[in-house]
Amino acid sequence: MEGPTGADNLEVGNQSPKEDERIIEAGEQVRGLLRLMIDKMGIDIPDSEWPQVLLRLEGDKDSPEVSAYSPEDNIIYIHEPNLNSGITYGEEIGHFIREYLCKKNNREHPYENLTQGAIDEFFGRIGENLAREVSRGTNLEALFHEEERRHFKDETFLAKLKIDVAELRPKIDEVVSTVETGIASQLEILSRIKKFYAKVEEAENLCQEAKAQKSSSTDLAKKIARLLFYGEGGTDELFKFMGEDGGSHQDRVGSLNEIIGISNFQIESILKEARVTAGATQPEIYESFLDRLNTMKAFCDNQLFSLSGVNLNLLLVVIKLESQLYHIVGYSAAECYMSDNPDWLSSISSVYNLSDEEVASRFLEDDQIRAWFEGNEDLQELYNQIEKIKDLRDKAETPVDEEINFEEDDLD
Repeated sequence: MEGPTGADNLEVGNQSPKEDERIIEAGEQVRGLLRLMIDKMGIDIPDSEWPQVLLRLEGDKDSPEVSAYSPEDNIIYIHEPNLNSGITYGEEIGHFIREYLCKKNNREHPYENLTQGAIDEFFGRIGENLAREVSRGTNLEALFHEEERRHFKDETFLAKLKIDVAELRPKIDEVVSTVETGIASQLEILSRIKKFYAKVEEAENLCQEAKAQKSSSTDLAKKIARLLFYGEGGTDELFKFMGEDGGSHQDRVGSLNEIIGISNFQIESILKEARVTAGATQPEIYESFLDRLNTMKAFCDNQLFSLSGVNLNLLLVVIKLESQLYHIVGYSAAECYMSDNPDWLSSISSVYNLSDEEVASRFLEDDQIRAWFEGNEDLQELYNQIEKIKDLRDKAETPVDEEINFEEDDLD
Protein backbone atom coordinates (compact mmCIF):
# COMPACT_ATOMS: atom_id res chain seq x y z
CA MET A 1 0.00 0.00 0.00
CA GLU A 2 1.47 3.33 -1.04
CA GLY A 3 1.22 6.62 0.81
CA PRO A 4 2.47 7.98 4.14
CA THR A 5 2.71 5.67 7.09
CA GLY A 6 1.42 8.29 9.49
CA ALA A 7 4.13 7.92 12.12
CA ASP A 8 4.19 11.68 12.60
CA ASN A 9 0.51 11.67 13.47
CA LEU A 10 0.62 9.06 16.21
CA GLU A 11 0.73 9.55 19.97
CA VAL A 12 0.80 6.73 22.46
CA GLY A 13 1.45 8.43 25.77
CA ASN A 14 2.88 6.39 28.65
CA GLN A 15 2.14 2.96 27.23
CA SER A 16 4.14 -0.25 27.11
CA PRO A 17 6.17 -1.20 23.98
CA LYS A 18 3.53 -3.81 23.11
CA GLU A 19 0.80 -1.17 23.30
CA ASP A 20 3.00 1.18 21.27
CA GLU A 21 3.20 -1.40 18.52
CA ARG A 22 -0.58 -1.92 18.53
CA ILE A 23 -1.45 1.75 18.21
CA ILE A 24 1.23 2.33 15.59
CA GLU A 25 -0.28 -0.53 13.59
CA ALA A 26 -3.78 0.88 14.11
CA GLY A 27 -2.60 4.31 12.99
CA GLU A 28 -1.15 2.87 9.80
CA GLN A 29 -4.38 0.96 9.14
CA VAL A 30 -6.52 4.05 9.73
CA ARG A 31 -4.38 6.20 7.48
CA GLY A 32 -4.34 3.51 4.82
CA LEU A 33 -8.13 3.39 4.78
CA LEU A 34 -8.31 7.17 4.85
CA ARG A 35 -6.09 7.38 1.76
CA LEU A 36 -8.26 4.86 -0.10
CA MET A 37 -11.49 6.62 0.94
CA ILE A 38 -10.52 10.14 -0.12
CA ASP A 39 -9.05 8.84 -3.35
CA LYS A 40 -12.38 7.15 -4.10
CA MET A 41 -14.22 10.37 -3.25
CA GLY A 42 -11.88 12.43 -5.40
CA ILE A 43 -11.05 14.90 -2.65
CA ASP A 44 -7.68 16.12 -1.46
CA ILE A 45 -6.87 16.43 2.24
CA PRO A 46 -3.27 17.46 2.99
CA ASP A 47 -1.39 15.00 5.19
CA SER A 48 -0.87 17.78 7.73
CA GLU A 49 -4.65 17.89 8.25
CA TRP A 50 -5.01 14.15 8.89
CA PRO A 51 -6.10 13.12 12.40
CA GLN A 52 -3.89 11.67 15.09
CA VAL A 53 -4.74 8.19 16.32
CA LEU A 54 -4.71 7.47 20.05
CA LEU A 55 -5.51 4.33 22.04
CA ARG A 56 -8.06 4.22 24.84
CA LEU A 57 -7.20 1.29 27.09
CA GLU A 58 -10.02 -0.90 28.30
CA GLY A 59 -10.78 -0.27 31.97
CA ASP A 60 -9.20 3.20 31.95
CA LYS A 61 -11.45 5.18 34.29
CA ASP A 62 -10.05 8.48 33.02
CA SER A 63 -11.43 8.15 29.49
CA PRO A 64 -14.73 7.06 27.89
CA GLU A 65 -14.86 3.40 26.90
CA VAL A 66 -15.79 4.14 23.30
CA SER A 67 -14.03 4.82 20.03
CA ALA A 68 -14.66 8.33 18.75
CA TYR A 69 -13.46 11.15 16.55
CA SER A 70 -12.87 14.45 18.34
CA PRO A 71 -13.14 17.38 15.90
CA GLU A 72 -11.90 19.80 18.56
CA ASP A 73 -8.56 17.99 18.80
CA ASN A 74 -8.62 16.28 15.38
CA ILE A 75 -7.97 12.95 17.05
CA ILE A 76 -9.42 9.52 16.35
CA TYR A 77 -9.58 7.60 19.62
CA ILE A 78 -9.62 3.81 19.27
CA HIS A 79 -10.99 1.89 22.23
CA GLU A 80 -8.83 -1.16 22.87
CA PRO A 81 -11.54 -3.77 22.04
CA ASN A 82 -11.99 -2.05 18.64
CA LEU A 83 -8.42 -2.55 17.48
CA ASN A 84 -8.30 -4.19 14.03
CA SER A 85 -11.97 -3.39 13.46
CA GLY A 86 -12.57 -1.99 9.98
CA ILE A 87 -16.11 -1.06 11.01
CA THR A 88 -14.80 1.18 13.78
CA TYR A 89 -12.01 2.66 11.68
CA GLY A 90 -14.35 3.38 8.77
CA GLU A 91 -16.93 5.08 10.98
CA GLU A 92 -14.45 7.38 12.71
CA ILE A 93 -12.75 8.24 9.39
CA GLY A 94 -16.21 9.04 8.03
CA HIS A 95 -16.72 11.51 10.88
CA PHE A 96 -13.33 13.09 10.19
CA ILE A 97 -13.93 13.54 6.45
CA ARG A 98 -17.34 15.11 7.05
CA GLU A 99 -15.97 17.54 9.65
CA TYR A 100 -13.03 18.46 7.43
CA LEU A 101 -15.33 19.28 4.49
CA CYS A 102 -17.67 21.32 6.72
CA LYS A 103 -14.75 23.45 7.92
CA LYS A 104 -13.37 23.76 4.40
CA ASN A 105 -16.78 24.96 3.15
CA ASN A 106 -17.23 27.27 6.19
CA ARG A 107 -20.41 25.49 7.24
CA GLU A 108 -21.81 25.71 10.74
CA HIS A 109 -23.72 23.01 12.61
CA PRO A 110 -27.11 24.66 13.29
CA TYR A 111 -29.02 21.90 15.05
CA GLU A 112 -29.44 20.76 18.64
CA ASN A 113 -28.16 17.48 20.06
CA LEU A 114 -30.59 14.92 18.63
CA THR A 115 -30.71 16.18 15.04
CA GLN A 116 -27.03 17.09 14.93
CA GLY A 117 -26.08 13.75 16.41
CA ALA A 118 -28.16 11.89 13.84
CA ILE A 119 -26.49 13.87 11.02
CA ASP A 120 -23.04 13.03 12.37
CA GLU A 121 -23.86 9.33 12.68
CA PHE A 122 -25.33 9.30 9.18
CA PHE A 123 -21.84 10.04 7.87
CA GLY A 124 -20.19 7.67 10.31
CA ARG A 125 -22.37 4.81 9.10
CA ILE A 126 -21.68 5.63 5.44
CA GLY A 127 -17.98 5.81 6.32
CA GLU A 128 -18.15 2.21 7.53
CA ASN A 129 -19.48 0.93 4.20
CA LEU A 130 -17.22 3.20 2.16
CA ALA A 131 -14.16 1.83 3.97
CA ARG A 132 -15.36 -1.73 3.44
CA GLU A 133 -15.82 -1.16 -0.29
CA VAL A 134 -12.49 0.57 -0.97
CA SER A 135 -10.56 -2.04 1.05
CA ARG A 136 -11.60 -4.87 -1.26
CA GLY A 137 -8.58 -6.46 -2.89
CA THR A 138 -6.10 -4.76 -0.53
CA ASN A 139 -4.35 -6.01 2.59
CA LEU A 140 -6.83 -3.92 4.62
CA GLU A 141 -9.80 -6.04 3.57
CA ALA A 142 -9.02 -8.44 6.43
CA LEU A 143 -10.06 -5.70 8.89
CA PHE A 144 -13.67 -6.24 7.87
CA HIS A 145 -14.06 -9.63 9.50
CA GLU A 146 -17.34 -8.54 11.10
CA GLU A 147 -20.65 -8.50 9.27
CA GLU A 148 -22.07 -5.18 8.18
CA ARG A 149 -24.15 -3.58 10.92
CA ARG A 150 -27.88 -3.28 10.29
CA HIS A 151 -30.51 -1.21 12.06
CA PHE A 152 -33.19 -0.03 9.65
CA LYS A 153 -36.10 -2.48 9.78
CA ASP A 154 -33.72 -5.20 10.97
CA GLU A 155 -35.56 -7.75 13.11
CA THR A 156 -32.49 -8.80 15.10
CA PHE A 157 -31.65 -5.20 15.98
CA LEU A 158 -35.28 -4.35 16.85
CA ALA A 159 -35.51 -7.37 19.16
CA LYS A 160 -32.38 -6.23 20.99
CA LEU A 161 -33.74 -2.67 21.16
CA LYS A 162 -36.90 -3.92 22.86
CA ILE A 163 -34.80 -5.68 25.51
CA ASP A 164 -32.60 -2.59 26.00
CA VAL A 165 -35.59 -0.27 26.46
CA ALA A 166 -37.18 -2.68 28.94
CA GLU A 167 -33.96 -2.79 30.96
CA LEU A 168 -33.60 0.98 30.88
CA ARG A 169 -37.16 1.67 32.04
CA PRO A 170 -36.74 0.93 35.80
CA LYS A 171 -33.33 2.62 35.85
CA ILE A 172 -34.76 5.79 34.35
CA ASP A 173 -37.70 5.73 36.77
CA GLU A 174 -35.27 5.44 39.68
CA VAL A 175 -33.16 8.36 38.45
CA VAL A 176 -36.25 10.51 37.86
CA SER A 177 -37.55 9.79 41.36
CA THR A 178 -34.17 10.59 42.91
CA VAL A 179 -33.84 13.80 40.94
CA GLU A 180 -37.36 14.94 41.77
CA THR A 181 -36.46 14.60 45.45
CA GLY A 182 -33.23 16.47 44.77
CA ILE A 183 -35.10 19.32 43.10
CA ALA A 184 -37.35 19.71 46.14
CA SER A 185 -34.25 19.78 48.33
CA GLN A 186 -32.54 22.22 46.00
CA LEU A 187 -35.49 24.64 46.04
CA GLU A 188 -35.64 24.48 49.86
CA ILE A 189 -31.95 25.31 50.24
CA LEU A 190 -32.08 27.99 47.55
CA SER A 191 -35.04 29.57 49.30
CA ARG A 192 -33.19 29.76 52.61
CA ILE A 193 -30.06 31.23 51.03
CA LYS A 194 -32.08 33.83 49.15
CA LYS A 195 -33.92 34.77 52.33
CA PHE A 196 -30.65 35.23 54.20
CA TYR A 197 -29.30 37.25 51.27
CA ALA A 198 -32.28 39.61 51.65
CA LYS A 199 -31.40 40.03 55.34
CA VAL A 200 -27.88 41.06 54.42
CA GLU A 201 -29.34 43.65 52.05
CA GLU A 202 -31.44 44.97 54.95
CA ALA A 203 -28.26 45.24 57.01
CA GLU A 204 -26.69 47.27 54.20
CA ASN A 205 -29.63 49.67 54.35
CA LEU A 206 -29.10 50.04 58.09
CA CYS A 207 -25.45 50.93 57.43
CA GLN A 208 -26.39 53.55 54.87
CA GLU A 209 -28.93 55.10 57.26
CA ALA A 210 -26.44 55.09 60.14
CA LYS A 211 -23.81 56.69 57.93
CA ALA A 212 -26.22 59.44 56.88
CA GLN A 213 -27.35 60.08 60.47
CA LYS A 214 -23.86 59.58 61.96
CA SER A 215 -25.26 57.03 64.40
CA SER A 216 -23.10 55.08 66.83
CA SER A 217 -21.18 52.20 65.22
CA THR A 218 -21.76 50.14 68.38
CA ASP A 219 -25.53 50.46 68.11
CA LEU A 220 -25.33 49.69 64.37
CA ALA A 221 -23.22 46.56 64.96
CA LYS A 222 -25.72 45.25 67.50
CA LYS A 223 -28.61 45.82 65.11
CA ILE A 224 -26.73 43.97 62.36
CA ALA A 225 -25.96 41.07 64.69
CA ARG A 226 -29.58 40.80 65.88
CA LEU A 227 -30.81 40.89 62.28
CA LEU A 228 -28.36 38.44 60.73
CA PHE A 229 -27.86 36.05 63.61
CA TYR A 230 -31.12 35.94 65.58
CA GLY A 231 -33.52 37.33 62.97
CA GLU A 232 -35.89 35.15 60.99
CA GLY A 233 -33.86 33.45 58.28
CA GLY A 234 -30.60 34.35 60.02
CA THR A 235 -27.61 32.10 60.67
CA ASP A 236 -29.02 30.80 63.97
CA GLU A 237 -32.15 29.62 62.16
CA LEU A 238 -30.05 28.12 59.36
CA PHE A 239 -27.99 26.21 61.92
CA LYS A 240 -31.12 24.83 63.59
CA PHE A 241 -32.53 23.82 60.20
CA MET A 242 -29.38 21.85 59.47
CA GLY A 243 -29.82 19.95 62.74
CA GLU A 244 -33.56 19.38 62.51
CA ASP A 245 -34.40 19.10 58.80
CA GLY A 246 -31.03 19.03 57.11
CA GLY A 247 -30.93 15.25 57.17
CA SER A 248 -33.23 15.16 54.15
CA HIS A 249 -30.94 17.56 52.28
CA GLN A 250 -27.57 15.99 53.00
CA ASP A 251 -26.25 16.57 49.48
CA ARG A 252 -26.86 20.31 49.76
CA VAL A 253 -26.58 21.44 53.39
CA GLY A 254 -22.84 21.91 52.89
CA SER A 255 -23.71 25.16 51.11
CA LEU A 256 -25.56 26.40 54.18
CA ASN A 257 -22.77 25.30 56.50
CA GLU A 258 -20.24 27.36 54.57
CA ILE A 259 -22.54 30.40 54.51
CA ILE A 260 -23.06 30.12 58.28
CA GLY A 261 -19.31 29.92 58.92
CA ILE A 262 -18.38 32.85 56.68
CA SER A 263 -21.29 35.02 57.85
CA ASN A 264 -20.78 34.44 61.57
CA PHE A 265 -17.12 35.34 61.17
CA GLN A 266 -18.08 38.61 59.48
CA ILE A 267 -20.75 39.37 62.12
CA GLU A 268 -18.25 38.77 64.94
CA SER A 269 -15.72 40.97 63.12
CA ILE A 270 -18.28 43.80 62.88
CA LEU A 271 -19.02 43.56 66.62
CA LYS A 272 -15.30 43.46 67.45
CA GLU A 273 -14.57 46.47 65.24
CA ALA A 274 -17.41 48.41 66.90
CA ARG A 275 -15.97 47.67 70.36
CA VAL A 276 -12.50 48.74 69.27
CA THR A 277 -13.78 52.01 67.83
CA ALA A 278 -15.96 52.58 70.92
CA GLY A 279 -19.01 53.76 69.03
CA ALA A 280 -17.19 56.15 66.69
CA THR A 281 -19.06 57.58 63.69
CA GLN A 282 -16.29 57.98 61.10
CA PRO A 283 -17.39 57.20 57.49
CA GLU A 284 -14.65 54.57 57.09
CA ILE A 285 -16.19 52.46 59.87
CA TYR A 286 -19.50 52.23 58.04
CA GLU A 287 -17.62 51.42 54.82
CA SER A 288 -15.78 48.64 56.62
CA PHE A 289 -19.11 47.21 57.77
CA LEU A 290 -20.47 47.44 54.21
CA ASP A 291 -17.42 45.63 52.87
CA ARG A 292 -17.99 42.76 55.28
CA LEU A 293 -21.66 42.57 54.34
CA ASN A 294 -20.71 42.58 50.67
CA THR A 295 -18.39 39.63 51.32
CA MET A 296 -21.35 37.74 52.77
CA LYS A 297 -23.50 38.58 49.74
CA ALA A 298 -20.78 37.50 47.32
CA PHE A 299 -20.45 34.15 49.08
CA CYS A 300 -24.22 33.65 48.95
CA ASP A 301 -24.07 34.43 45.21
CA ASN A 302 -21.44 31.75 44.70
CA GLN A 303 -23.50 29.14 46.52
CA LEU A 304 -26.66 30.10 44.64
CA PHE A 305 -24.82 29.72 41.35
CA SER A 306 -23.41 26.31 42.22
CA LEU A 307 -26.81 25.04 43.39
CA SER A 308 -28.66 26.34 40.33
CA GLY A 309 -26.58 24.42 37.77
CA VAL A 310 -27.69 21.44 35.70
CA ASN A 311 -28.19 18.34 37.80
CA LEU A 312 -25.37 15.94 36.90
CA ASN A 313 -27.55 12.83 37.12
CA LEU A 314 -30.02 14.29 34.67
CA LEU A 315 -27.31 15.43 32.32
CA LEU A 316 -25.69 12.00 32.19
CA VAL A 317 -29.00 10.24 31.57
CA VAL A 318 -29.93 12.68 28.80
CA ILE A 319 -26.53 12.27 27.14
CA LYS A 320 -26.77 8.47 27.23
CA LEU A 321 -30.32 8.29 25.89
CA GLU A 322 -29.78 10.93 23.23
CA SER A 323 -26.64 9.19 22.06
CA GLN A 324 -28.45 5.88 21.75
CA LEU A 325 -31.33 7.45 19.83
CA TYR A 326 -29.36 9.60 17.40
CA HIS A 327 -27.04 6.70 16.57
CA ILE A 328 -30.07 4.60 15.66
CA VAL A 329 -31.67 7.33 13.56
CA GLY A 330 -28.44 8.35 11.81
CA TYR A 331 -27.38 4.78 11.08
CA SER A 332 -30.85 3.88 9.83
CA ALA A 333 -31.04 6.90 7.53
CA ALA A 334 -27.68 5.97 6.03
CA GLU A 335 -28.72 2.34 5.53
CA CYS A 336 -31.99 3.43 3.94
CA TYR A 337 -30.13 5.77 1.57
CA MET A 338 -27.57 3.15 0.53
CA SER A 339 -30.26 0.50 0.07
CA ASP A 340 -32.40 2.77 -2.13
CA ASN A 341 -29.37 3.91 -4.15
CA PRO A 342 -27.27 0.92 -5.26
CA ASP A 343 -24.83 3.30 -7.02
CA TRP A 344 -24.35 5.42 -3.88
CA LEU A 345 -20.57 5.14 -4.19
CA SER A 346 -20.58 7.19 -7.38
CA SER A 347 -22.17 10.19 -5.67
CA ILE A 348 -20.61 9.84 -2.23
CA SER A 349 -18.50 12.99 -2.52
CA SER A 350 -21.51 15.19 -3.26
CA VAL A 351 -23.39 13.74 -0.28
CA TYR A 352 -20.48 14.45 2.07
CA ASN A 353 -20.43 18.05 0.83
CA LEU A 354 -24.11 18.72 1.58
CA SER A 355 -25.03 21.20 4.31
CA ASP A 356 -26.53 19.91 7.56
CA GLU A 357 -29.88 21.39 6.54
CA GLU A 358 -29.80 19.48 3.25
CA VAL A 359 -28.86 16.23 4.99
CA ALA A 360 -31.69 16.62 7.51
CA SER A 361 -34.21 17.40 4.80
CA ARG A 362 -33.18 14.69 2.33
CA PHE A 363 -32.31 11.81 4.61
CA LEU A 364 -33.50 12.25 8.19
CA GLU A 365 -36.94 13.48 7.11
CA ASP A 366 -37.28 10.80 4.47
CA ASP A 367 -40.81 9.36 4.45
CA GLN A 368 -39.54 5.82 5.08
CA ILE A 369 -37.42 6.89 8.05
CA ARG A 370 -40.19 9.02 9.54
CA ALA A 371 -42.81 6.28 9.20
CA TRP A 372 -40.46 3.67 10.64
CA PHE A 373 -39.49 5.86 13.59
CA GLU A 374 -43.04 6.97 14.40
CA GLY A 375 -44.38 3.43 14.06
CA ASN A 376 -41.88 1.80 16.43
CA GLU A 377 -43.09 1.80 20.04
CA ASP A 378 -39.64 1.26 21.50
CA LEU A 379 -38.09 4.18 19.60
CA GLN A 380 -41.01 6.37 20.60
CA GLU A 381 -40.61 5.38 24.26
CA LEU A 382 -36.91 6.20 24.08
CA TYR A 383 -37.72 9.60 22.62
CA ASN A 384 -40.46 10.29 25.20
CA GLN A 385 -38.11 9.37 28.05
CA ILE A 386 -35.62 11.93 26.77
CA GLU A 387 -38.29 14.63 26.62
CA LYS A 388 -39.49 13.74 30.12
CA ILE A 389 -36.02 14.05 31.57
CA LYS A 390 -35.37 17.29 29.68
CA ASP A 391 -38.53 18.76 31.23
CA LEU A 392 -37.30 17.68 34.65
CA ARG A 393 -33.90 19.22 33.94
CA ASP A 394 -35.55 22.50 32.92
CA LYS A 395 -37.49 22.46 36.18
CA ALA A 396 -34.25 22.01 38.11
CA GLU A 397 -32.79 25.04 36.33
CA THR A 398 -35.83 27.30 36.84
CA PRO A 399 -34.94 30.46 38.82
CA VAL A 400 -36.65 30.45 42.19
CA ASP A 401 -36.95 34.21 42.71
CA GLU A 402 -40.65 34.24 41.95
CA GLU A 403 -41.31 31.31 44.27
CA ILE A 404 -39.90 33.03 47.38
CA ASN A 405 -41.63 35.73 49.45
CA PHE A 406 -39.23 37.59 51.70
CA GLU A 407 -40.45 38.82 55.08
CA GLU A 408 -38.78 41.76 56.77
CA ASP A 409 -37.96 41.60 60.44
CA ASP A 410 -39.24 44.23 62.86
CA LEU A 411 -36.03 46.05 63.72
CA ASP A 412 -37.55 48.38 66.31
